[in-house]
Amino acid sequence: AMTYYNYCKNVTEELVNYMEHYVSELAAITIREQDPANELFEDLLAKNILSISTYKAFASTFTTVFDYSCKDLKNLDKERLEFLISKDKLLFNQEVLGVINDTSALCHYIEHFYPRFRSHFNWSYNWTEELAILVLQKEENLPDSSLEVVNAIPTSLRIKPKLANKLAAIYLKNEDAIDEDEEISMAIINNCNDERNSVQLAIRYMKLSNGDFGKIEKALCALGHKYEILADKSKRPSFEGKHYQLELLDYLKGLGYIASFKKEIKEKNTVYRVYPTKNKE
Repeated sequence: AMTYYNYCKNVTEELVNYMEHYVSELAAITIREQDPANELFEDLLAKNILSISTYKAFASTFTTVFDYSCKDLKNLDKERLEFLISKDKLLFNQEVLGVINDTSALCHYIEHFYPRFRSHFNWSYNWTEELAILVLQKEENLPDSSLEVVNAIPTSLRIKPKLANKLAAIYLKNEDAIDEDEEISMAIINNCNDERNSVQLAIRYMKLSNGDFGKIEKALCALGHKYEILADKSKRPSFEGKHYQLELLDYLKGLGYIASFKKEIKEKNTVYRVYPTKNKE
């Protein structure tokens, strides 16, 4: 193969046909950095020239890796890029990231090098909703989920409804943690589909707000009509009595936001009736 390459001075159709034909023999060769054939590395692996099967067979023959900014990688198709990543043919550094940032393989790159990513979360990434969800999935499943990594996700994405469930779960895993941006906290409470997590995050927000009645009302509104009605002093709403609901009612009673709540039977079901205070301070 090297003879053809030296003769043509570039990758020709003749060379490609030769490689496609003798792929099994060529795949058995190890090409080290000092070998003349290493000149083929970038010309073949950074371009969509070989068939995908030949590409995968031939890529593994090189000991060389992309540890630099190779612009041609931006035009490499997704399957080839992901193959290079999975075979550690791309290193995790800012030079390579500068290229991968502009490709559809960024999520695969971050997932493959996730421990390294956690150490360098403050680098410049082209954040997308897909990447944000990937990072939150990873952090949610880690025993030591990092709020620093979570907060590296741009505000414009942290406020997205699709991220709410995972953000709520991660914050609740960390003691006294909540998003410092109040708008995002309200969005998470409002959009979280897990009612328990949503209510418990609202309780945490209220506590961190030192029981400020205005903040409490804001959190109740974010929880939605079922809980928002607690702010209406003309109503006596009832709740099923789930543990997180009782925790909320207990907290509000302790603050004097509601007067009391009592167990009663309603249509053969046990509910907890809330009695409002006459005037809210």
